Amino acid sequence: MRIKTVTTVVTTDSAGKPVDALPVRNAIAGETDAAGRPVTPIAVTEDPFGILRVVTGKAAQNSAGQWIDSLPITGGSSVGETAGIVGSRFQVATAVGTIAANTTSRRVHYAHPLADITDLQCVDSAWYISDGTLQPAAASSRTIKRYIEYPDGVFHQVLWSGAASKLIDTGSFKSDIVLSSVTGLPLVIPAGAKFAERTVNLTSSVTNFPLIEMPANNSTLGLEDGNSLTDQGNSGTIAADAVTTSFGSVAIVGKIGKGQTGTPAKSYILVGNSIMFGQGDVSSVGAKGGSGWGARLLDATGMPYLKMAKKGQSAQQFAGGTASVTALLSLLSYSDVICEHGVNDLRLGRTAAQILADQQTIYGLFGSANIFQTTITPRTDSTSGNYTSVADQTPKTDGNMADLTPLNTAIRAIPANVDNVLEVADAAMSARNSNVWSGPFPPVLDGTHPTSAKAAAMAALLSLNTTPVAPGAVGNLAISGVGSTTLAFSFTAPSVGSNPITYLVEYKRTIDSTWTQFVAGSSALTGTITGLTANTSYDVRVTPSNAAGSGPASTVTQSTVATFQPLDLGANLGFAWDTNDTSKVLADGSNNLTQMGEKYSSSVLAIGGAPAIITNGGQTGNKRVIDFPAGAYLKGNAFAALLDIPDGNTATSQFTIVEAAKIQAGVTNRLSFFGSAGAATKASFSIRTTTSNRGPSVIEVDSRTAVTAFQAVVETANYHVFTTIKNGTSIIFRVDGVQVASATLAGDGSWNFNDFYIGTSSGTTTPGTPATVFPPDAYSGLVIARTALSGADLTNVEAWVGATAGL
Repeated sequence: MRIKTVTTVVTTDSAGKPVDALPVRNAIAGETDAAGRPVTPIAVTEDPFGILRVVTGKAAQNSAGQWIDSLPITGGSSVGETAGIVGSRFQVATAVGTIAANTTSRRVHYAHPLADITDLQCVDSAWYISDGTLQPAAASSRTIKRYIEYPDGVFHQVLWSGAASKLIDTGSFKSDIVLSSVTGLPLVIPAGAKFAERTVNLTSSVTNFPLIEMPANNSTLGLEDGNSLTDQGNSGTIAADAVTTSFGSVAIVGKIGKGQTGTPAKSYILVGNSIMFGQGDVSSVGAKGGSGWGARLLDATGMPYLKMAKKGQSAQQFAGGTASVTALLSLLSYSDVICEHGVNDLRLGRTAAQILADQQTIYGLFGSANIFQTTITPRTDSTSGNYTSVADQTPKTDGNMADLTPLNTAIRAIPANVDNVLEVADAAMSARNSNVWSGPFPPVLDGTHPTSAKAAAMAALLSLNTTPVAPGAVGNLAISGVGSTTLAFSFTAPSVGSNPITYLVEYKRTIDSTWTQFVAGSSALTGTITGLTANTSYDVRVTPSNAAGSGPASTVTQSTVATFQPLDLGANLGFAWDTNDTSKVLADGSNNLTQMGEKYSSSVLAIGGAPAIITNGGQTGNKRVIDFPAGAYLKGNAFAALLDIPDGNTATSQFTIVEAAKIQAGVTNRLSFFGSAGAATKASFSIRTTTSNRGPSVIEVDSRTAVTAFQAVVETANYHVFTTIKNGTSIIFRVDGVQVASATLAGDGSWNFNDFYIGTSSGTTTPGTPATVFPPDAYSGLVIARTALSGADLTNVEAWVGATAGL
């Protein structure tokens, strides 16, 4: 955004001291001064926090009408005087080490970007977050001295109650206001300027000296931090070194925009575990030296922060260490807190409910600060070990990682005391609740900790702008038919819009004008609409909403709900007949069946006797069934490749038969039947039912022991779906999708089937068929698969066969 006039600007003199704000009228493009020289307009932009900032321009006109050349501009007057953390890269100590006397540590920070900082006070603590308890623990007593270095090579001494050194032995404490060694007045550092602190250990060989850790050494990360074994508190140059630790103040607080009026400036506390710490972020740093996605996010705007993050720490552990933390926080001023804890709790077996309760305890530590709660990042394993793609990962299942999605869902619903949800999980994952990492690949090297490239990518996707932005349209809306009466839908979250976002999903028949609500206020990106009509075209639309209002409804997507087709399962299916497909059902002028074709090849079932086709008026659509009079049957002989079982010690072939039929009362019914050709019975395999039992019936080669597994009575008034699965020597029998019987074949087999029959009834007409076995009362559908179906494939086939019977 650009504006045409500027009311005031804040300037500093050559010594860096602020001068009174000047009321100005901004130049107009092309305007010249009295001497005919062009004057440069001042351009003003709005930063991500809604603060107006002067960013370009070297000339303006004061209230006397005089043009001022090369006006030094340091910030907009819309930032009001604010007490807060004044610089970047502050961090609670998370380790201890042995530090010799006179060792000096130099740490670099960047001042608040929106206004000058002054009245600086250093805050120190005697404790650190230990590895053993992951809670504040006492360190060794030590005496320090410190200087603020600004600009490079100019030093300003830090005093404590007027003393040049401080014994650190217990608790937390704050220094005097730092005075400039040049002016004797409180030190002023311009907005966004780099400054450093130099801290010197004055105690001989401290063995448990609290240290500030980095994920990699300073020089590798490109930092300016360094350590010296001599006292260089206020002299000399300390270069970056190959060390991963340093020491210094926990934070420096002060006044931001002193004497100004306007919007308060912000400063942040980052609370979390190894991911907030930046573990894995080992090859670079953010724009202001930050490690981890959180620090990189704040670096993008230069916002100051204190990081309280420890590798391995859980929400439960941080919530339990409140006394030391509370004492430290009482010495600090800050506006916002980002809380990231949760993934370690899941790893350790805690539930979503327990974690949410621990988070509430954490929020209570921070008083009236604005609370950002993050969603929780995943932990994954990699098939290759290199995390090369989404497909290369599977979510970890240790501890209670199964609660990751429920936990994130609860966080997105905005728990009590949470002001804003920061969608870190969406920035990390391949899709919402996929629980695997997206790129750039490899995003992690150990399944848990983002690399530098991934941490930077996550930070780029996130925003701390708390003014709600209305959502854009959802992306990639797709719907597909799942069964004869259901539709599955999926979409991706809008690329624009403040979280949390919820969705209204509606549907209608394409020919209708009125929409029906399926779900409202849901955060789910997928779902299944049920209770629809088969073979009907439907539209689905999705409207996103958040605190700023509703976004546009998605583009209407059209689909046809179709009866499930077994071909959708792929090549494992052998054959499928469907009496609802009239193009495959041939009849004579009297509606007697002459042939029924297989749907996916040229194979056919020829008649024996004269089965009739009848329309079942009580069923949905123009479904047809086969009526088997006595002696009628269908026969095919193109199934040897499917059903041949080679000689050997074990019968290993697999097949699945699924069929829908009504059973005749008072007689023994036979459904599908396999038999070897010829007058003598060599083998048979069928489903037999009577009014008192039902199940598979098998007679093995050379009249070996019959295998049967009959179960309860068959209801004869309605259609049922009968399924027989052969998997080696194992036989399973299902009715209406429920397993009701099983059996085991006796042994080896030279079955060599080459005939298949439906509706057999006469031993003289069909080889191997007892004369007392009758066809079903009505027959509506059949599938033969080349494999032992299971899971969703089996369920889908049974649903399709049931649909042919109107179930």
